[in-house]
Amino acid sequence: YFMLPSCVPATDLDESGAVLNAEQLRPYYGDPRVLGLAELMNAYGTVRCDPKILQKIRDCTEAGKIVDGHAPLLSAKDLNAYIAAGVQSDHECSNIEEAMEKLRRGQYIMIREGTAAKNMEALMPLFREPYCSRCMLVTDDKHPGDLLDSGHIDSNIRKAIRLGADPAVAVKMATLVPAQYFGFKQRGAVAPGYRADLVVVSDLESFTVEQVYKNGTLVAEHGKTLKPAPLDIDRVRFSHVMDSFDLDEITLQDLELRESGEQERVICLNRGELLTEEKIIPFQRHPGKAPGVDPEHNIVKLAVFERHHHSGHVGIGFLGNFSLKCGAVASSIAHDSHNLIVAGDNDTDMMLAGNTVRKNKGGLAFVADGQVVAELALPVAGLMSTESAESVAAKMQALNDALKAHGVAEDIGIFMTLAFVSLPVIPKLRLNTYGIIDVAQQKVVPAVF
Repeated sequence: YFMLPSCVPATDLDESGAVLNAEQLRPYYGDPRVLGLAELMNAYGTVRCDPKILQKIRDCTEAGKIVDGHAPLLSAKDLNAYIAAGVQSDHECSNIEEAMEKLRRGQYIMIREGTAAKNMEALMPLFREPYCSRCMLVTDDKHPGDLLDSGHIDSNIRKAIRLGADPAVAVKMATLVPAQYFGFKQRGAVAPGYRADLVVVSDLESFTVEQVYKNGTLVAEHGKTLKPAPLDIDRVRFSHVMDSFDLDEITLQDLELRESGEQERVICLNRGELLTEEKIIPFQRHPGKAPGVDPEHNIVKLAVFERHHHSGHVGIGFLGNFSLKCGAVASSIAHDSHNLIVAGDNDTDMMLAGNTVRKNKGGLAFVADGQVVAELALPVAGLMSTESAESVAAKMQALNDALKAHGVAEDIGIFMTLAFVSLPVIPKLRLNTYGIIDVAQQKVVPAVF
């Protein structure tokens, strides 16, 4: 099953590889595999009655489908307007007050626990009646290694139980509630008339998955698939996705600041959350570091390069609470437009990291002291690998080990964190190819002034 992408690009202040309008999405609502419209992340455009967004919502609801939400910190009258437009859920709640407000206004709450965003502990009061009947468990983004090591929704159930949830409630929030929300009348429960899609676990504490049944047939046991799903892809038809980089080789000049002043604006990360804060500090100058970098306070330089249309656009800014101590990291996974994002303490390493990803036609890279320490190629649209999940996980582990050896804490998901820094719909500040975006105001603000 699928949800259609609602915001490509995320807002008008973003540069994506394509633009999907209501007319292009409309034919797909007739497909029974399409359940609705995904993540209506342009909350500000919705509240301000952007006709392009409202048309997408109208098409979806008239087709009898659902509209998923994405509205971090939206509140009061703006939240009322957003929900009145037809948005039925939200997965961005990071505190219990926000979740309760959205529940009171009729939304379903998706409690997120993934690689970078970890909101479950803050939302544990929802794991009881009457709230749990309107709440479900989701992961959002999760690395292959995490999926292989700890699982997917089963991992979230285990954590909920460890945090004190009734096992039956946790299972209900992972099965019955999402089935009801997405309109599956014969799924989500073990009962007469329901499909025999079953998961057999060892017990309700360790929750080790022993067997998986699909339509009454055993399809997986003890972590092994018994009947692999068929793979039928027209490789010629989709060959263009193997060459998605339209970007010249990066030079040091590309990384130069285009603004001047005595103060800098820093995008400050919050550990375990996607929300950022704004910090204004004196402009930093330290020997051996790029202008604006402050190694003592974990402030690095940040750049986003447009890679789809050869526009030459580059956004430059600064990122705080980013635990990279030296060198640079680069990634072509940068939600949701997936341009090339680079962070580092010096321009030379940033240039090499960015060019390494460019050479690989997508992926991740870590550079230190002018050397490529570790890399992972993702040549399929700059987002996916042609290798197995196990191979990708091993290379991701090599990247994480290299970062750890250079001072990054083991529990910090550097690349997953970096992937959300350019998404201009999550408060307070983001950086994309246009520069630093003030999300609430939906305008570009200077990095240096």
